[in-house]
Amino acid sequence: MSQPWQQMWSETDLNADFPTQYWQSRNKHIVEQKIVTFSTNNKEVCIAYQECLPFNDMSQIAAPALLLLHGMRFSSQTWLDLGTLQFAASCGHRVVAVDLPGYGKSTTTEVHDVQYQSSQIKQLQAEMDLDKNGEFLLEFCRCVGLMSPIIVSPSMSGIYTLPYLLSDPGHDIERARAYIPIAPICTESYQKYDYQRCKVPTLILYGDEDVPLGRSSLSHLNNMPCSSVYKMLEAGHPCYIDKPEEWHRILYNTLIKIKE
Repeated sequence: MSQPWQQMWSETDLNADFPTQYWQSRNKHIVEQKIVTFSTNNKEVCIAYQECLPFNDMSQIAAPALLLLHGMRFSSQTWLDLGTLQFAASCGHRVVAVDLPGYGKSTTTEVHDVQYQSSQIKQLQAEMDLDKNGEFLLEFCRCVGLMSPIIVSPSMSGIYTLPYLLSDPGHDIERARAYIPIAPICTESYQKYDYQRCKVPTLILYGDEDVPLGRSSLSHLNNMPCSSVYKMLEAGHPCYIDKPEEWHRILYNTLIKIKE
């Protein structure tokens, strides 16, 4: 299964220009602020998210939905400010950007509201029950009707997406159509064989100035058999913010290939 995806990535110019109408029409799309309340791990959580829909009738949308997570200094608002929410909707996708627990307008919860400095990452990961974070993300997707979305996961959000994808081998391709990790934390919490069992098409994205996290996460994620790597030059840890135009070209070309 891995070979077709590796060939697809190698044959794709991820930095190719996209038709200008997709960017020009993005602001015609309405972004809705929503809240969902549900129970996970025996706790009730109130999670805020932003949603943007394409103009098509929802029943006729064949493109997979896009789920945007965020890093520790950011929230769903980051994707609105960048224009990613509206841009992906103009490309024909339902887009959901979530405020993870303790961020944005979401309530604080023990699921894990992670407010910490980089020096505390290893200690925090050692104390963390990652499976609970994966269960949280699974329940959120169920409650908002996200079936096998394309997942964009920068930095801190790795504590949610990695257990979501890796903790239940054999069900990973049911949980995500594709995975775009952007230097996520927590990659060292899993073994090589955990990554090798994951069959989700994965585009590993990082900035060349992101030292050491970008390279450290790459060394683990590279074990995923259906993965490819894109290094953004002259970009740091939030490379998608440092190079927003390049980020949207990468996203567009990835979405096009996933739909083929």
